[in-house]
Amino acid sequence: MNENEIVQKLKTLTTELYFMSESDYPFEVFNWGILNDEEIKCKILSTHNPDSTLIALKTSDLFEKIIRNLKITEESVSISIAKRYELLFDFIKTNEFETRVYKCGGIEIDVYILIVMPSKIVLGLKTISIET
Repeated sequence: MNENEIVQKLKTLTTELYFMSESDYPFEVFNWGILNDEEIKCKILSTHNPDSTLIALKTSDLFEKIIRNLKITEESVSISIAKRYELLFDFIKTNEFETRVYKCGGIEIDVYILIVMPSKIVLGLKTISIET
């Protein structure tokens, strides 16, 4: 799969899917082009306060927590949303992309789900988590 196909698939999988925290935010799909590890971190930090900290998470931990929390309620709407997150996570896992998750910010925290292709092209999703 090339980067354009991946971007289109991510857009399809995240249409009307929201990251739920104390508020609900949509996902923004992006293609940052070719970046190395340091450039990725600098790109994220450049949009935040100089004293911001970049927190790395395991991709599986993020998705498993979201899916588990949605399924706990046993409500049909939550279960259907959990299935959409499972499809998104399966797409990322099945294609065996190198993935990373970073969080950065204070109360309004930017969440970046990155896919690094073998060519070092960085694609991904950005959303916001409100954590007070």
